Parts: sequence; C-alpha cells; structure tokens
Amino acid sequence: MKTREDEPCRLCLKTFCDQNYEEMGEITKEILDVLLLKNLDITKESAMCRSCAENLEKSFEFKATCLYTEDYIVPFLRSKKETKLDLRKVYMNQKKNLRSVDISRDQKICRLCLDLVTSECFTSLSEIKNDMLKKHMPELVSNCYSLSNINN
Repeated sequence: MKTREDEPCRLCLKTFCDQNYEEMGEITKEILDVLLLKNLDITKESAMCRSCAENLEKSFEFKATCLYTEDYIVPFLRSKKETKLDLRKVYMNQKKNLRSVDISRDQKICRLCLDLVTSECFTSLSEIKNDMLKKHMPELVSNCYSLSNINN
C-alpha cells in the first residue's frame, strides 16, 4: 500500500504526517472551480492535508452563503425604485415568520449573510478592497449596482 508520508499537500505544500490527508477527487475539483481556483493542476494522485480540507470546506460554505444571500437580495434590487437598498427591510422580510425581531441601534446587517452583527464587529463593504471582491466574488459585484448604495 502506498504511503503519503513526506509528500506535500497540494494546496499548502506542508508534508503529511501519519494518515493526515485526503485524496482530491472530482468533488474537490468542482469546489475549487466554484472558489475560482481553477489553475491548480489536480490529478488523481493529488492529496491535501486535513487542515486545507477543512479550510476549503469553510470557504465553500462561506461562498455558498454569500450566493444564497445574493439570490435573495436581487429581487429587492430590481423591484424597488429606491436609490438605496435598505438591508433592514430585506432582513425583516426574510425573518417575517419570527414573532418578534428587534434590531437595536448598535446592530448592523451583514450584506454577505444577512445576519445581525454588532457595530463593533461590523466592516462595511466599502472598506473592503473592491478588487478583492471582483476577483473572488464576481457574482456579488456584478449584481450589486453600487456597494455604497446599501443601508444597513
């Protein structure tokens, strides 16, 4: 049986110890494509360490959440004749089945996941480098008529 000890992880290049790796199959290739990491040469011999596998899964879950949120917000962008998207209205619409939703003054609504966050944990999308969003989340940027036209 082939051992992978002393072989590098295809993603971080750290060497494997014991059996602490996962084979990189077709599903991993598809996840890498969704995450726009298409230039990696993944073969049937490729493997990744458990840490990279966990980070890859978290990255995929994060992007899936962002895309779900985007799909939810797009009708509000297209149907409203307002100049700014009010995330509070979108949030309240999403949570309409909850009996009492109270948004305090020190809370903001995350544009990427539509969760409530406290002001001290909040980072405005306008503070994030637009090039980074364009590169890693082009689906978000293409549907967002202007990152500055959002009230949260």
